[in-house]
Amino acid sequence: MCMALAAVTSHARSYLYDEPESGDFAIGLNINQGTRNPVFNLGLGAKAQLYATRALRVEASFNGFFEFKNVSYWDTNLNFHYLFDVADQFHVYPILGATFMHGHYEAGEYSNREGSFGVNVGAGLQYDINEHIYVMAEGVYKHGTKRWLDDYEGGYDYKIGPRVNVLVGIAYRF
Repeated sequence: MCMALAAVTSHARSYLYDEPESGDFAIGLNINQGTRNPVFNLGLGAKAQLYATRALRVEASFNGFFEFKNVSYWDTNLNFHYLFDVADQFHVYPILGATFMHGHYEAGEYSNREGSFGVNVGAGLQYDINEHIYVMAEGVYKHGTKRWLDDYEGGYDYKIGPRVNVLVGIAYRF
């Protein structure tokens, strides 16, 4: 029994603490929907992921959102994921990180651009199609600190955050 426990512990330890090897870097593309009532922007994004261990990875990403109701938007992110194996090729992961969000509102002569730092909290699902390609779906709550457009004469009150981004994407692991 002690040998079995040692083997399981050793396997778990090597799973979490192996040095990065081939397959530890990935790049991906995604389609986003950013939601902040009354604005629901669609957008495109790109990401680069570095696996620190087999379960822990760091991700840098950029998302750009198309103009909707006179608001355009983009964000950059630095997130951490910890992958939990649910099945052979299926993983779930929490998302925790930082963001910089930027919005632009323009209607007639009124124009406003504003940026805000914030935090990201969310969750994701990943399905490995093969050893190099995987698909993902994520939901991320972004909480920014600045408020803007609250003095617009039409009563339009738009905040940079909080905002929820939902995405689906595909990535290639090297």
